[in-house]
Amino acid sequence: MEKRGLKLNKKSQEVFGMPFTVIFSIIIIIAVLLTAFFVIGWFLDFQRCAQTGLFFNDLEKAVSEAYESSFSDTGDKPFTRQLPGSVKKVCIADLSKDWEGNTEEEKEILLESERYGNPDSNVFLYPLKEICAEARSKYISYLEEKDSLYCFDVKNGNVEIRIKRDFEGKVQLIRQDE
Repeated sequence: MEKRGLKLNKKSQEVFGMPFTVIFSIIIIIAVLLTAFFVIGWFLDFQRCAQTGLFFNDLEKAVSEAYESSFSDTGDKPFTRQLPGSVKKVCIADLSKDWEGNTEEEKEILLESERYGNPDSNVFLYPLKEICAEARSKYISYLEEKDSLYCFDVKNGNVEIRIKRDFEGKVQLIRQDE
């Protein structure tokens, strides 16, 4: 078919038999879906990071309250908080010391804390490499120093710790089963 000297060919206006607008619409839909998945993933990572940061802030506040309380209030105080599913343990150790772990698991925890943790911290989460860098570990004042690595298991996303102040003024974190 010719119109004013131009040859019109509908096949040349289509790619693979689809009009350009359909192909363009499919590309836009794919781009929107990919962006949505990226944003959702970012928000989930942000939530996990915020949750661990809030855990450290709450623990620090509870330890400070136990330290500042009178000796008549030194009974065990339960501390239960939710942590992201990637966290398996909450551990206490002076990371600036050279520790000799007794078990293979302790050696693995201390090696990872040496690689990814802050050496000035005394409380950290394990595994550190799966947690955002800002919320892996923290130094909490007034805690009693342990002679070895001391960890609390995270069960179903929750950690249960007993907080107790001794008569020397140091605050102890104790497992629920002890």
